Amino acid sequence: MASGAAAAAAFAFWASAASGQLADLNLNDPGSPACVPTSTVTGTFDSGTALNENILALTNPAGEPVFWEVSFDPNAPSTVSCTASTAGTFVTGYSCDNGLEIALPAGATDLVSVSSAQPVTVTAPVTATEGVALFSLTATRDGGGFETCQMFYQIELLAPKKAFDLVFALDKSGSMSSASGSGTRWDALRTGVTAFLPFIEDAAGAPAPLGSRLGLTFFDSSVATPPTTAMFDILDGSGNPTPQFAGIVGVLAGTGPGGATAMGQGLQDGIAKANNASRPRVVVLFTDGEQNVDPEVALDGCGFENPASDINPPNCPATEGHKIITMGVGSPSGDYLATLANLAANNRGTHFVTDNGAAFNGPTPVPTDIGGVFSDSIGAALEDNSPQLIAKYGGTLQPDPAQPNELDAFVVNRQVDAVALSFALGQRFETPNLAMLAGGITISRDGADVTSQFQPRIYGNFSDVLTLVAPRLVDGTAPRDLDGEYTVTITAPQNSGVKPSTPFRLYAYAEDRRFDATSDVGTNVRKVNDPVEVSVQLDWINLPIEDAQVVVRAFLPGADMGELLSAGDPIDTASVGNDGTPNAGVQKYDQLTATDPGFLAALALSPNAVAMTHQGGGRYTGDFVLPDTVGAVHLVYDVAGENAGLYGRIQRHWYETVYATWDEIDLAASELASKFEGDGLVLNAKFRRPGGKLIGPGQVRGFSFDGATLDSARDLQDGRYEFVLAGAAADTPIKVSLGGETVYEGPAGWGKGPGRSIVQILQNLPWWGWLLLILLLFILLWILMRVLRPSTP
Repeated sequence: MASGAAAAAAFAFWASAASGQLADLNLNDPGSPACVPTSTVTGTFDSGTALNENILALTNPAGEPVFWEVSFDPNAPSTVSCTASTAGTFVTGYSCDNGLEIALPAGATDLVSVSSAQPVTVTAPVTATEGVALFSLTATRDGGGFETCQMFYQIELLAPKKAFDLVFALDKSGSMSSASGSGTRWDALRTGVTAFLPFIEDAAGAPAPLGSRLGLTFFDSSVATPPTTAMFDILDGSGNPTPQFAGIVGVLAGTGPGGATAMGQGLQDGIAKANNASRPRVVVLFTDGEQNVDPEVALDGCGFENPASDINPPNCPATEGHKIITMGVGSPSGDYLATLANLAANNRGTHFVTDNGAAFNGPTPVPTDIGGVFSDSIGAALEDNSPQLIAKYGGTLQPDPAQPNELDAFVVNRQVDAVALSFALGQRFETPNLAMLAGGITISRDGADVTSQFQPRIYGNFSDVLTLVAPRLVDGTAPRDLDGEYTVTITAPQNSGVKPSTPFRLYAYAEDRRFDATSDVGTNVRKVNDPVEVSVQLDWINLPIEDAQVVVRAFLPGADMGELLSAGDPIDTASVGNDGTPNAGVQKYDQLTATDPGFLAALALSPNAVAMTHQGGGRYTGDFVLPDTVGAVHLVYDVAGENAGLYGRIQRHWYETVYATWDEIDLAASELASKFEGDGLVLNAKFRRPGGKLIGPGQVRGFSFDGATLDSARDLQDGRYEFVLAGAAADTPIKVSLGGETVYEGPAGWGKGPGRSIVQILQNLPWWGWLLLILLLFILLWILMRVLRPSTP
């Protein structure tokens, strides 16, 4: 029987069996590597597949009697509960609550030995669920001298890698030609998609499951059909990338922006392409502007409008169907931000927004550029196949070997399937130069150089993305130990073509099917001053992690967007590109973020710590109150933990975005006026919130009118809006909504009498009014004639 001390000692040493094979106990030579008393052999198997493994006792001569003994230590890091089967007082096996069974040979008792040809069996049905069981197994040879071998076995049943359908639905409207550093937003998007590709091609440290498919959808004024219109396999039958997958970078490079923003059509096309309901289906949607072509995605993210249809029927929030990841850029438009946030939250996805959509830079907790937000979203989009972000770093490359960049260390936990380092650069390189740059990267694990374990991945012939991957399993070699503390040093080799001070960012990922971290903030669209409860759940397979350090920071907007954007002169919207968007407030924001450092400084995010407390069962919670500031709020999560027996040291990082919208409109403090022009009632409004803050520019698409026909709407860029209601009278009952919330209900003239010219009064007279007017004129004419008639003597 293994003692608790022996079991504890075992956890410090780990050996790995190939998946689907458990090492035998070697009684011929107790000192051989197959029988080191303090070793643990790990066998990893997919749940959902029938498991039937044998463990033999190797004896010489064969056939000598063997005594078996099996034991679970209650202090062992198992994640399932197992119940002993006994014959008298002798334990003959265990049954675990996830379906796993360990059984000694029939007839094995503490008094009866069995043949060495009779194995210990480890079985699980197809219905078995995830879990880890660790047990000790002892075999003693009864052959004229007792020789004993004890080993520890860790049996892992993990969720299998799944073939998947993934579609990129990408905005290529005119605004994607806007400048972003030395390039455009479209260039930044190309960088982001390229960074995704190694994680699509590789799933959990091995090639993506055969049958996994990828699709591309571009949208501008309609769905802009790329050269490959249908879903295509990622890998061919030999496990190599298909020509379509290998050609994605070229397709992106050959595509240019222009036109309006048919986001609804793009999403519909992406959903239609990812049509295999038997597998995970993911749509990664990126757009940098407001939709303006029917059908549109509804504000609540549950369906489409004009015409109406559901996104993931029958339920909203959806419990199945397509997962939708949404990505956007900083914007003042509540309609845009709320729609993307709701679309992700109600369709099992995650919402990401850049800080402001500016130029490439090194990674900040909240990315400022489009390429960065793609890299942050990889884990959420591909979580069924396990990439998880550990940490991210940045700096500038110097073409001087004497000035290497040594980045802060990060840790990788035990039993990961791969470690991947994704480098994005502020400069594109020909493939030979990018490969040369890879030669200037040194990677150390626990002080030892392991650079040779990382193989480069380069996509396309002119790229700014380099990925280095170290898989745990390599054909023909023993499984690698990838856990430990890593440091990365980067030097730009001479003649590599690196420009001075070229910025770079590094994202470090672990491919890990064992560790699971999820966060929840409830509703992704909140009102200013609302309390927000943050929840994080941490598990190792299905064992709660209860002693981790969970750090959450809420990055809150600086100045109030409405007040800040209302200040200053209006811009000439005719000079701001042609993206089909009439929203002058958004165009003003884009111009200011591109040209006014003071504007960006005023909006700078401020981090606020959210105190997190473990509530039990691996669930950590905390709360904070949103400020009285409208805008995107970013929650940044950092997790660290240590368990010598289970996973070693662990580190993870991720973020998500929620939108804080206005609370209510204070009509008494707002500036409201109306007048008649032609046959239209013109309403002017400068809406203020309680406390006097302006709703501000950028909200024109969020307004809707019931009871009257809205002929036109203008954003005057200083907080004022002008609405023209066709054929409405001052007393026509109307309801005005902003962002789905009623802000006014009453007479169309804001309850005030609008000024009218004589012509406007006459134009609006009914027929009986004209009769009365003519009669009155006759009476006045008759009186006048009587007064002016000369009197007779």
